[in-house]
Amino acid sequence: MSEFLRAYCHTPSEEELDSSLYITWAGHITWEGFLKSLPEQLIASRILDNYKIVLVIKGKGRLELDGREFHIQSGDLFVLFPGVTHFFHADPEDPWEFLWVSFNGKACAGIMDSIMIDREHPMIHAASSNLIIQLLTNIIFDLENESNDYAFKATGFLYIFFSELVPFTKKINEQRIIKTKEDSIKRALAYIDVNYHQEIDVDTLAHHAHFSRSHFSRLFKKEVKLSIPEYLNIVRIQKAKTLLTGTDLSVSEVARSVGFKDPFYFSKIFKEIEGQSPSLYKVMGLSTRNKPQPYGGSL
Repeated sequence: MSEFLRAYCHTPSEEELDSSLYITWAGHITWEGFLKSLPEQLIASRILDNYKIVLVIKGKGRLELDGREFHIQSGDLFVLFPGVTHFFHADPEDPWEFLWVSFNGKACAGIMDSIMIDREHPMIHAASSNLIIQLLTNIIFDLENESNDYAFKATGFLYIFFSELVPFTKKINEQRIIKTKEDSIKRALAYIDVNYHQEIDVDTLAHHAHFSRSHFSRLFKKEVKLSIPEYLNIVRIQKAKTLLTGTDLSVSEVARSVGFKDPFYFSKIFKEIEGQSPSLYKVMGLSTRNKPQPYGGSL
């Protein structure tokens, strides 16, 4: 092996190929030396048959996955999935150093689900620790020395490595859930703001926000502090106030324009929210609008 690259392969037996998890390749690269020796190998993109985990322990670089770009720095970990076009290279000013392990097996998809890593979220920021680095180093050592049962030992270290990632990915997933909830509420509010004049029910909003009806109703009440019908009525009444004082539409026409089929129900809700009937609000608004304004010009 060169001073900047240590890479060791393992050819799985037929039994291993039919097992839950097996390792095919592992190594350690100092990219600064690699850049000087093999710069032409940094250009072409590729697709792998196996999974590959890369842990950056120094420097930084850039990763492209199916056209998406990720900026990687020391401590970050990323997973390359089988069949995904990828390309990565080191930062020329601060080239990275990393450890990697390639693996496959029947349990891999389930393992990725368990540690909450998928093709849309292939990275873990600041995932490095002394133990995680040591586990990958142990895998490389076992593949290098080919001691008795080295493949089983290396696979055992890989299982422990996955378990050590759980605290990192659990925290990230909690942040994703929070962001997903926030995005869902924002989508629902935007939908109401645009479609308030149409018939809107909880099922429609839940579907638009990608949640079940019951779950979304609880989430909406928790985040907005109002039920969906309460919030919808407030939006409709605010829109109605503009139409009542800014147009010549009748109260019934305004009611239909903002999504109320029954003008009497509209008047009831309007009075509950505004403390006066829409007819009175319209009259007062018109009198204010038609009131002569003080002269503000100069003679």
